Amino acid sequence: MSYSGIFPHHRADGDVLRTKSLHGIRITADDVVVASDHGRELLDYALADLSRAA
Repeated sequence: MSYSGIFPHHRADGDVLRTKSLHGIRITADDVVVASDHGRELLDYALADLSRAA
């Protein structure tokens, strides 16, 4: 399972595509700090999708 996101990059000319593989990793919501309500929604989505794939 992997996820990606596009983030503004203020130190370079353009944006950054960040990817993360969750293969073989056990993770809970308590392991992640989010900075916004939207981030919490994305985390909830990713964790729900991860549990369906297990």
